[in-house]
Amino acid sequence: MSITLRQLSDVDLSIAEAIMQAAYGYSTPQQRNLARYLSLQPDGWLLACLDQRPVGVGGVINYGSFAYLGSMSVLPTVQRQGIGRALLQAFLNWLDEWGCPTVLLDASSAGADLYKKFAFVPEGEVAQWRRQADLSTVELETFSPGITSFQLKDLPAVTAFDAAYFGAGRAAVLAAYLREYPERALIHRTPEGKISGYLIAQKSIIGPWLAENPEDAERLLQSALAFPYTQAPMISAPTENKAATSLLTCYGFQIERTLLHMRRGEPAILRDRSSMYGQTNYTLG
Repeated sequence: MSITLRQLSDVDLSIAEAIMQAAYGYSTPQQRNLARYLSLQPDGWLLACLDQRPVGVGGVINYGSFAYLGSMSVLPTVQRQGIGRALLQAFLNWLDEWGCPTVLLDASSAGADLYKKFAFVPEGEVAQWRRQADLSTVELETFSPGITSFQLKDLPAVTAFDAAYFGAGRAAVLAAYLREYPERALIHRTPEGKISGYLIAQKSIIGPWLAENPEDAERLLQSALAFPYTQAPMISAPTENKAATSLLTCYGFQIERTLLHMRRGEPAILRDRSSMYGQTNYTLG
């Protein structure tokens, strides 16, 4: 058996989607997400083939001071044959060449053992929360006090606010989600006009969502819950954020599973996970 790797391209998206759906049991479409990831990091995605048959996919997003590795997927019928290992080694080689000092990821219990073999160490946990399906949408005639729409003109200020907690600038990521969800992006401002939080509500995921304090985080959540969702909304929150745990419990969310947040390399010292209330997803952080 021969394992080969090649860069993922737009023509591979349907194949990559099928691999991800089989690997993770997804029923929702993934091509839009994959196309977004590929546009954000065209040189960071690989398709793995076993005897010329596509069987694996994954990618990295390089933020400069650190990178996020995600969407690592291998068809269940060919797992434990070195395909995930080959993908992972290729990504780490790339990041070493790019001079990226730190790699972060969120691992399931099944994947954590492989990452530990490549010098990844646990650095916390991420809880996946889901709101109870029988809870009705919050009815609000107007946004909560201090909440305004997140518009394109706000992108530089929101990017600067976000970087202070996320640990790196990610203007391209925020711009991509703002373009896709222009009516579902929110900012919280203090009475003085200073940004103290923001949130983007995707169709079934709430995040990214960051705030300086629990009160502003709650106002953002209240406004976000007024939007319709394709299914009960999901939020991935670092367990270090105790305020997020209390807030989500109060609003009817329950933990579905917990993932291990792992790091390879130097700590990303500018990151403040205690102010992250909702990740974008497990691929972008």
